[in-house]
Amino acid sequence: MKRKIYVLIILALMIFQMTASAGAPAKAYTYDNTGSAVMAPDAMMFEKAIDTADIKDSAGKSIGRMKAPSDLFVDHENRIYIADTDNKRVVVLNSDYTLNRLITSYKGKDGKVVAFVSPTGIYVDDKLNVYICDRDNHIVVELDKTGNVVRTITVKYEKGTETEVLEDKFDFRPLKIVMDDAGRLFIVCERFNKGLLELDKDGIFVKTVGAPRVIYDTVELFWRMISTKETRDAMQNFVPTEFANINIDKDGFVYAVTDIVDTNTIDTIGPVKKLNAKGNDVLRKVAAINPYGDANYINTGTYRGPSLPYDVMTLPNDMYAILDRNRCRVFFYDADGQLLFQFGGPPDSRDQAHKVYSNHVLQSPSSIAWVNNSCLVLDKSLNTMKVFSLTNYGSMIMKATALHYQDKYEEEAVVWSNVLKLNRNNLNAKKSLADVAYRNKEYKLAMKYYFECDDRQGYSNAYKYARREAISSGFTPGVLTFVAIIIFIVVLRKLRKKYLPPTRDDSYLGHLKYSLRVIFRPINSYWSLMRENRGSMAAAITILGGACLMSVFQARFTGFIFTTQRTENINIVFEILKIVIPVLLFCICNWCVTSLLNGEGNLKAIFVGTSYALTPIILLFPFAIVLSNVMVLQEGDFYTVFLSLAMFWVTLLIISGNMRIHDYTLFQSIGILFLTAIVMFIIVFLSVLFFALMQQVIGFIRDVSNEIATRT
Repeated sequence: MKRKIYVLIILALMIFQMTASAGAPAKAYTYDNTGSAVMAPDAMMFEKAIDTADIKDSAGKSIGRMKAPSDLFVDHENRIYIADTDNKRVVVLNSDYTLNRLITSYKGKDGKVVAFVSPTGIYVDDKLNVYICDRDNHIVVELDKTGNVVRTITVKYEKGTETEVLEDKFDFRPLKIVMDDAGRLFIVCERFNKGLLELDKDGIFVKTVGAPRVIYDTVELFWRMISTKETRDAMQNFVPTEFANINIDKDGFVYAVTDIVDTNTIDTIGPVKKLNAKGNDVLRKVAAINPYGDANYINTGTYRGPSLPYDVMTLPNDMYAILDRNRCRVFFYDADGQLLFQFGGPPDSRDQAHKVYSNHVLQSPSSIAWVNNSCLVLDKSLNTMKVFSLTNYGSMIMKATALHYQDKYEEEAVVWSNVLKLNRNNLNAKKSLADVAYRNKEYKLAMKYYFECDDRQGYSNAYKYARREAISSGFTPGVLTFVAIIIFIVVLRKLRKKYLPPTRDDSYLGHLKYSLRVIFRPINSYWSLMRENRGSMAAAITILGGACLMSVFQARFTGFIFTTQRTENINIVFEILKIVIPVLLFCICNWCVTSLLNGEGNLKAIFVGTSYALTPIILLFPFAIVLSNVMVLQEGDFYTVFLSLAMFWVTLLIISGNMRIHDYTLFQSIGILFLTAIVMFIIVFLSVLFFALMQQVIGFIRDVSNEIATRT
């Protein structure tokens, strides 16, 4: 009986999991100030799926289901054009998703009807003329709004003309097309990696624009130089990638995307471009995260690797969106390349029964378009067009972004405040509210928001004026406090001399006090430190501990403007080991080297001398930490000077100590320290290599174990 109950419980849980997996909405997210994905409200929700099999023609007959549709376009009257590629037609729908017309052919120059073979791209101009890329017919057809042919456009190589810049056997296979206000056409061609084809208003080839730059790998270039011809021929060529899709905004900027992404060069050659009239990429990227889709990804599993932009959609107020065909998501960005929101997602691999038909998922998205505050997503595997509508959260983000573009900052702040009530993780809201507070001279509030969105430049600008106000209101109390501190120190020193006995040189405090003499007179003092026992192991350990404490204080208390990590992310153990491990490694390596090269110092002497050399860190780091909390970014040189001076001072003391401990000359000491650094590098390299190999071995053992467990 119990066994049956257990079986029923397990079955119920499995059914619940399948139902949740199939019906739950896609998880929306954004990125916090560390670049980590955090949950966010849904900005867009599934509204409906348009299956053309459900659409009737004038005779009441179904027009049939789409087959591998590849492109979408919405004209200024909100008609929707779908390139139904494998059905060899263009489907035109009204704004209510009823049939407007089907375009399956056109009349050629000789009056014969020519059927489309593979329509892959559509563009509609302000006159409602339709441009259709018929890839396998090697032609672009322009039709007027009644369906009559205006012209046909083709590009082929002709010697002695502008097209001579193309290859001798150029194959014109147009995929996508757009047109600017001057009538110039920009065409993406299949199997062509030299950029976009630019044609003038008469359809005559002018030039190629926007060809992706090639980044050469230095190591591979070296191997090519020393390799045989056969080996070089077998290597992958350095060639630019092809564009996958294009779009154009109201200002004539051409957006182009490629779905071939090299993670090594993604920061210099991005897969999304905004091309000006000269073909230069002017896409703004002010955020820390590039506007190319997912910032974080893994290199294993079904959906591995970076986002692969496959289509781009321009929106009002310089916003745009890209379609990621890798993880089937749509990402919306503002004019500065800051992520606004995303939606969509791939099928759940655990939900084999319903993954194709789940409303929110996309399986193989091929194109996106915008109509009536809804995003249309064409899916060539599902052969449907899915409609996603803005939620209240998404509408507020779009409205606030539009108000910012229109310089209506006060109204923008109100909307962003409402956005922040729904999502405390929204960095765009915090940044915009910080900017508004700064303009309104509410500097402390601006600092609060700049801090939350990790904007150090903005924080510094606001702090500069907040500091000015604080100085103006607190100048007199500040001066009185400073004078009181000076008086207190002077009185304390006099009382100490009067009532406390002098410190003995051979005592623990005397050994600590001697470190001050070492840092100012290192040559003579290091001799006494070693030969006259003016130092001790206890004092050395104390100084090393003080240096570790300063490392922790620097990480914890350095001003926000000058630190690169958040307080909550500080690892105290790491900050301590950052000092201890290099010191111990240096002492061991230096002892090994000097033992072979007639050095007189033992390991204890090296450790004591090195620890005493860390005294400048204890003396100067507090000043740097204090300055970092009262200075702005433009005054950061003073902060850097204290840190640099401390490290330079430590280096000079180590050189001096090495001379006296081992009785070397100056040049001998520098040479020994150089050899010590080489030995340290070798040990670190071997350690890293060992741990990397161990990780590989552990991973291999884990995979074998999982395989055995799966098969048994």
